[in-house]
Amino acid sequence: MSYFLRIMVFFLVATCAANAHEYESGNLLIEHPHLAKPLPGVKVTAGYVEITNNGKEAERLIGLTTEFAEKSELHNVKIIDGIAKMRPVKGGIVISPGETVKLKRGGLHLMFINVSDEVEVGQLQPVKLLFEKAGIIEVEMLVLDPADLDHDPGEGDHSGHNNHDHSSHTN
Repeated sequence: MSYFLRIMVFFLVATCAANAHEYESGNLLIEHPHLAKPLPGVKVTAGYVEITNNGKEAERLIGLTTEFAEKSELHNVKIIDGIAKMRPVKGGIVISPGETVKLKRGGLHLMFINVSDEVEVGQLQPVKLLFEKAGIIEVEMLVLDPADLDHDPGEGDHSGHNNHDHSSHTN
């Protein structure tokens, strides 16, 4: 696809999806849910979102499910001995009252494992986020080309994952 056409498609998709990228449920505001299209030959990808707690009590994101991946987890990237390593998050992600938690590259994020080959740039993929108090909140995550995501040098490399070996995911 030509560079110009790719830019036009990206802006069209982003404009159309902008209205679908904010979800409010109770005291929670969920903004900008998106994920990277898996690279060729790679069956995992990461998802990102901002969650604001407008309530007076802490909330906790404790899990997620989707049909486009066999498994989904909450993950964090930590620097250990100078090397970025991904680990599943145990106990969920706390969103304190009045705060926004950004799940982003190089830090906390959503991990999708054994992703369907049919996930394509521009699609909206349904994901159910499970919160401790709010329960299930359904969002649609916009699939973006990995080249269109902002690059964070501290981000873990998802290309080293495979469909069966997640032994590096220990605490």
